[in-house]
Order: sequence, then structure tokens, then C-alpha cells
Amino acid sequence: LLHLEHSNVVRLREVFESNAYILLVSEYVEGKPLFEYFACLNEMTEVLMSSAVKQINRGLMYLHGFGIAHRDLKPNNILATKFGESIIVKITDAAFSTIIGMDMEMELVNGDVTFTAPEIFLTHKHGAPVDMWALGVLLFIMVSGMEPFKRENEMDSFRAILKGELNFDGAEWEGISMHCKDLIRRLLAVEPVVRLTAIQTTNHKWISGDETPKHILPEIPYRLESFNQRCKERAEYWRSVRSLLPEDHLERPLVKDNSCIALQNRESERNATLNKLLY
Repeated sequence: LLHLEHSNVVRLREVFESNAYILLVSEYVEGKPLFEYFACLNEMTEVLMSSAVKQINRGLMYLHGFGIAHRDLKPNNILATKFGESIIVKITDAAFSTIIGMDMEMELVNGDVTFTAPEIFLTHKHGAPVDMWALGVLLFIMVSGMEPFKRENEMDSFRAILKGELNFDGAEWEGISMHCKDLIRRLLAVEPVVRLTAIQTTNHKWISGDETPKHILPEIPYRLESFNQRCKERAEYWRSVRSLLPEDHLERPLVKDNSCIALQNRESERNATLNKLLY
């Protein structure tokens, strides 16, 4: 992992480990989390969004080529900085899940399933396709400022993820190209084997630039600002919830066998819940 080096991936420099902690030292990168960067812009175009997604996809393609899945791709793990009239985008924490053996059920514990692929609810066996799902969610939010599977209650949100229920009918989708919507649909395919890979995404017309509109979309920065605020409020809520839990409930011991996040796997309960969601 220390030898991985790509222009769109923050490089890991050193790893220090003790009985209680793992300390990762990464290269210094100036910039802001992707959506915070976009929210500060005066205007947005699909060309700029395409450039960002293309760079994220390049980073994923590099990682996937080494058999590494990020498994926690989200706006706060993507840094953006200005470069002339364009931007440079870098994926952070790319080695985190590999080093500590992170299970995506961490997201369920944290109460946020926004970027969680449907197969994560169904099986513990998941890899590169979950990153492509997360990329599709990220693009959906980038355009609309809304989570694609957010519903009135948690159960409906889970059901929407498992069934891949997408909606492009809102006013925020007016003026967005059909190629952008097509890429989102293909990245958010429920079946991992049908979902676009990073290599296939590279060849998509919206990514290649051949079919990417250049007209200005002035509302997007405001939508992303609202999204960022909602995320901060949600994070603060879950911090408050965790502060009320006993310490022994929060502790997750580090061990040598890549199972450092000790989460109980109650298969029968999970399957019963999934049956309620699907049927």
C-alpha cells in the first residue's frame, strides 16, 4: 500500500501501529471536501462535474487494478483544489479499509446509508462494485443536491436502495443531459454484475466529454450548500447519540486478524428485516 502512487489518490506515507491504535500518515494535500468546494463556486457546468467524476473514476480504476476497494467513498473522502480553470481531485483514505479490515456495516452503525450499495445489506462479500455504486450516488447528489434513495422513513429508504428506485422527475433535473442521467442509472444498477466498472465508466460518453453540455447550471452550488448543512446536522445528531451510549458499547478492539471492527452478525434478524423490506 505504501507503494501505491496515482495523481488522483492521496498517497499513504507511513503506517504506525500499537496495541490500541493504527496511525496513518498521508501526503499533505491542499483543498476542500468536494461538495464544499463546489458549494463555493459562482457557477457550475456538467463539464466541470464530468471532470471531477472522471478523476475520481481514474483513482478507483487504479485501486481496483490492484484489487483494492475503497468501500467508504463519499464527498468528505474526496479533496478538490483549483487548477487553472479546472480542478484537481484526489481520493483520501484509500488504504483505510484494507489496513484495518473495515466492514461496511460501520455505516449502518453510524446511521448513514446514503452511499451504501444494496449488496452490503444482503451479504458480507462485496468489493469494487460498491465503489461504483457510491460514485453513482455521489453524481446524483452533485447534480440535484438530494440523496437518491432518501424517503420519509428509514424502512422506505432501505427498500428504495434494495430496489434501485430512482427518480429524475424533479425540477432540479431540468436542463441535465440524458447522458448524465444514463451514467447515473448504470452506476446505480442493483445487481453488481450489471453495474458499470471503472474501466467501462471511462468509456461512457458523459465522461469522455464528447456529449457533455457546457451551459451554466447556477442552482447547483446552492443545492450542495444545503446538502452540506444537512450532513453536518446529521453528523452532530449521531455524535450526540453516541455520547449517550456506555463506553463499552462504543469500544472496538484492534486485533491482528483483520476483524478490528467487532460487529455482531445476527443473520436471522437481518434476513427477517430484509424480507420485510423487499416483500
